[in-house]
Amino acid sequence: MTSGQPRSPAATNPTRLANQPPWIWQIIESADRFVRLHFWGFTFFLVLLGATSVVPDLTARQLALAMTVAVLFHNFAYVFNDVVDLPVDRTQPSRRQDYLVRGVIKPWQALLFSLAQIPLAVALSILGGVSRTGIGVLLAGFVLMAVYDLWGKKCFCPPLTDLIQGLGWGCLVLYGAYAVGGQPNLLTWVAFSSGAGFIFLINGVHGGLRDLENDLQRGSRTTAIFFGSRPRGGVVTVHSSLKWFAMSIQLLLIATIAVPLALGTFDYSPRAQVTMVVIQILLQAINLRFMAKVFRTDQPSWGRDFRIHLLLLLLGPAILFWPYMSGPVAWIFPIAFLCPFLLVEVTGEVVARGIHRCRRALLRP
Repeated sequence: MTSGQPRSPAATNPTRLANQPPWIWQIIESADRFVRLHFWGFTFFLVLLGATSVVPDLTARQLALAMTVAVLFHNFAYVFNDVVDLPVDRTQPSRRQDYLVRGVIKPWQALLFSLAQIPLAVALSILGGVSRTGIGVLLAGFVLMAVYDLWGKKCFCPPLTDLIQGLGWGCLVLYGAYAVGGQPNLLTWVAFSSGAGFIFLINGVHGGLRDLENDLQRGSRTTAIFFGSRPRGGVVTVHSSLKWFAMSIQLLLIATIAVPLALGTFDYSPRAQVTMVVIQILLQAINLRFMAKVFRTDQPSWGRDFRIHLLLLLLGPAILFWPYMSGPVAWIFPIAFLCPFLLVEVTGEVVARGIHRCRRALLRP
């Protein structure tokens, strides 16, 4: 997984897929440890929002091309980063079970695998008739990701490299628009800003706070350290400057949703417009609440709360775009976006808790 992004533990309990044969679960778990399947949802979120921003009703061929190239980009981003960060990951307790750390997969094998994704993505794009501009944007995304991976924790100004990584992922949104034969428009840039801003925020804040103690010991430079946060008394003290930084990005992400919604960019019906406004107001209020919880690193629920916040950050733009979609993509998008998160253990806990509360409410006399 890209350095700085929270590495949510995959659900390792086979009972989560009790109806599946054990060997299938083992394959899924192994793949998840290597390429982070549980973050496919974010990757599909980017490319499908970019594609539907210009063509709301995608054909099966367009969907297949966009999603396949997105997977190749995803594989490069996470595996190449793991190769570069291997010396640091070997000292990180949360990475002890990773195949590179354990030596199950050799660094040269992982490096070869990650680099092979680039020509494969380009070849598929050429076969799919993607324009030179679209392929150029895709290659720019690969380069930006490599720049971050190589110098992300060595830069004198870590927020700069966090932004570079955000822009790298944002290129996947632009590629989605070009892959379906369109040109980026206002909606494309809304999706781009949401994706890039998401990475910019969580890379520096969520991931930086989670890995802060180990990063300090290794001499790494991260945004959380840059803004003065330090471990004290067994917990991380979040400096006020980091809080201001995080809240500023959070508010910008909210504005990214509010502005096109206020301008009527999505051409909703009057009733749908009012419904969407109400949903977004409630969702963003909850989002702000969980942003505040991210600063409470002393709470036992902190690990769960910041992962919930990650999903909330993406739900806003996902819900904003979904009514705009039509045809097969309207059904494929929520499945492709949400299902990978089921591999994250905290997702099962949250779902189980929600079901329990609903049952109590329904059965209450």
